[in-house]
Amino acid sequence: MGHVLLFRSRNTNEKGESKVRSESRLESLRRCEMRQVVVVMLAIVALGATSARPQGKSDTAALRSPSSQEPTAEYSGMQPGDTVPRDLREKRNAQHQASGRAPISELPEGVEELPVINHWWLEVPAIPAAQSALIVIASVADSRAFLSADHTSVYSEFTLSVERTVRNCARSAEFSRGDRITAERAGGAVRFPSGRVQSYRIANQGFPKNNRRYVVFLKANEEGQDFIIITAYELRNGRVKPLDGESQLQFSKYSGTLEEDFLSEVERAAALPCEAS
Repeated sequence: MGHVLLFRSRNTNEKGESKVRSESRLESLRRCEMRQVVVVMLAIVALGATSARPQGKSDTAALRSPSSQEPTAEYSGMQPGDTVPRDLREKRNAQHQASGRAPISELPEGVEELPVINHWWLEVPAIPAAQSALIVIASVADSRAFLSADHTSVYSEFTLSVERTVRNCARSAEFSRGDRITAERAGGAVRFPSGRVQSYRIANQGFPKNNRRYVVFLKANEEGQDFIIITAYELRNGRVKPLDGESQLQFSKYSGTLEEDFLSEVERAAALPCEAS
């Protein structure tokens, strides 16, 4: 009788110990799961805090498209290093006023300015020699952007270092190797006091890059005493790349063309008498 009772008592103790061990394991699992949940929640909070971080001057690079190459104007109007006489700068700024358009202002976070679509390319042939007062092979020595007098638009100026003149119907001057020409194009970028940079472009128009070599087709801007870029082609590694239109416009027919072959075509087109331009 005693042996039976002893056996039952030992069996009961084993069951109790097993239950305690099971409950302990369950508690450990619950604690482990809770730690994992906490880690995930902390990671989510940290990610949210990073994405919501205010974007100041240190984040300027992240505020503009990686492909953006526009010269940048300061919204304050201060353009350090501008060597153009003040009266001439005022004339150029006045030329770019956009009547009826609201002044440029900083857009809400996440909102970008859309390119202006004006179908400018419809009347421009792939090699616009007849429309050009001046055609030069030149490198871009400098580029800057400026706001119009009423802050309704931005325009960019490029200092071209002449390598060779292909056509000159400007009659204002002769250009030799090493001479500098100022050429402008509508559009550019604006940096606001917050550090945000907004781009303003005309659809299918690019901007020449500093230290790159181009064939540039120009029309005269007599009032501004400079030239306006009609279009251009970059000359690089013996090949041609259109500045404008990417792959869908008439300029793309010369993409990848040998530099020598392209220049021959430009020279034949440029032989047209100036009276016909």
